[in-house]
Amino acid sequence: MKTKTPRLPHEILEAIQTERYVQKRVELLKNLEPNEAYAFKTIIQGQFMPSVEFDLPEGTPPYTPNQTLDEKQRTHISSAIKSLAECVKTSKNNRIQKETTFIKLLESVHEKDAEILIAMKDKKLNEKFSVLKERLIREAYPTLLPVT
Repeated sequence: MKTKTPRLPHEILEAIQTERYVQKRVELLKNLEPNEAYAFKTIIQGQFMPSVEFDLPEGTPPYTPNQTLDEKQRTHISSAIKSLAECVKTSKNNRIQKETTFIKLLESVHEKDAEILIAMKDKKLNEKFSVLKERLIREAYPTLLPVT
């Protein structure tokens, strides 16, 4: 039996952006594989949770986009994205360590996912993907975001 190739966060966001019906978007999100869902949900929390504040300068940092795409990279983002915790204001790392960690993360993931992470950091991901609304996320994942 062939295993399904995990989708990267940019592939998931592009899929929901092109989907015409809200219910289909919700189904797509509900049916993510666990390793797809972890990275995607982490990005969503970074975007929508006001308590997640990154201690990083706004905009695109100086980094070299990763233009390679192999199968290792498809599973790599789920483990690499954990380093985002080192980039928030509550982290004990100094600002240079936070920026260095973020740049290393950007350089380790697919270039389109790096763009997504930059937009998430600046809380502007929904500007890139207009269908990415908090109500869509709440419908797909009722317990992911805190009640406001």
